[in-house]
Amino acid sequence: MVIPEKEDGFFVKMNRILSVLVAVLLALTAIIPAGLAEEIVVDEPTTIRVLSTVPDSHEEDIEAALAEKYPNITIDWELITWEDLPSKMQQYMQSGMPDVVIAKSQDANNYAEYGVWADLTGKPYIDSVYESALTSTTVDGKILGVPYLGSYGGVYYNRAIFAQYGLEMPTTIDELKNICEVLKANGVTPFATHFLDAWYWGWEVAICVGGELMSNSETWGDEFKAGKRSAADADFQTGLEMMQFIVDNTFEDCFSVEQTTCDARFVKGEAAMQFDMAGVAANYLSLDPTLDFGVFPFPSSQGNGCLNMECSLTFFKSATTEHEAAADALLSVLCSTELASKWSQDDGTASLIKGAVSFDTPAQKDIDYWCEQGRSRDQNVVTGQMPFNEFWAELASDLTDYMNGAIDMNTLIERSNSRSGVCGF
Repeated sequence: MVIPEKEDGFFVKMNRILSVLVAVLLALTAIIPAGLAEEIVVDEPTTIRVLSTVPDSHEEDIEAALAEKYPNITIDWELITWEDLPSKMQQYMQSGMPDVVIAKSQDANNYAEYGVWADLTGKPYIDSVYESALTSTTVDGKILGVPYLGSYGGVYYNRAIFAQYGLEMPTTIDELKNICEVLKANGVTPFATHFLDAWYWGWEVAICVGGELMSNSETWGDEFKAGKRSAADADFQTGLEMMQFIVDNTFEDCFSVEQTTCDARFVKGEAAMQFDMAGVAANYLSLDPTLDFGVFPFPSSQGNGCLNMECSLTFFKSATTEHEAAADALLSVLCSTELASKWSQDDGTASLIKGAVSFDTPAQKDIDYWCEQGRSRDQNVVTGQMPFNEFWAELASDLTDYMNGAIDMNTLIERSNSRSGVCGF
């Protein structure tokens, strides 16, 4: 609206004031994330199905937060293990997907080609996630999941033991081998680790062997599928040798002992190191709140080993949900700083939601150091090209057979090469 000018200048001043107010309003509109002011409305009683691969999905906390803001929405939970997700996904892709799935960030890529995930690009709650974390769930320019918790995996070490024997964080395989020799000479077992649980053993293989492969070429899986790489190649063999090295430098019961026993051995100082994910830090501190520990990347032959960054908890929305508003309402509630902070504290890993208070550990300064050095790798680079269940878990099973004398190295190599068809993005 234009106000005509008058000689006394009153209308001229009013016109200028209105122009300024309009400009300010436009500026504010530009900086407010799209849709942030749009309240999600769910008028009718709605039940949404949630499939979760997380043992403790905070069902009561989520239901309480949801009821406070969206009393018309209820949740029908189905809890499974992550190892059971592939079979469940095959089932639900035929019969109809749950409205929301709680899984891992790598599942964005694992199932993207089937079109089961909704594109969340531009959703208001996506603005709550740290931008750097969104790369883990972005496929072909579309954000397919909400990264929620992050975990940095590597070799956790007891700072007091390292200081006692004048040891420093290693960057090469030779330096790690020297550390183990010093520890053994002083009656300290180098590693507290175990290979009883298939998921844990497979994860260790993916990080140790996969890290070695990616330190040579970050497209190793693609090249493997194309026939340009082989399990008989030197870098693959080096990775296998380092897995044998870990077994040779841990307790003799490593194939039968449980995770809790390994954690206790590390905390008590019976072992100086443990190869694990960041989530284990909460276990350490529950056993000894005063324990001072750090973390370093498992070394590679190239001296460029990286911490393994995994978005260990991620939310997905079905592309075919009939309750889109209710599913969006749930995701928006999950992204609240209050719920995100509680989940981070309880899980013992870092929150990827802006403003949330993350669980802190003595290892954080090492994590910051390695990240600043560019020595952090998104796990999806490894497990996207060479899938966990179809490749790394199977390789871990073969390694168990090999180390127990059931098969020879040629058989292990043949089996690994036979799985090249599952590799590549």
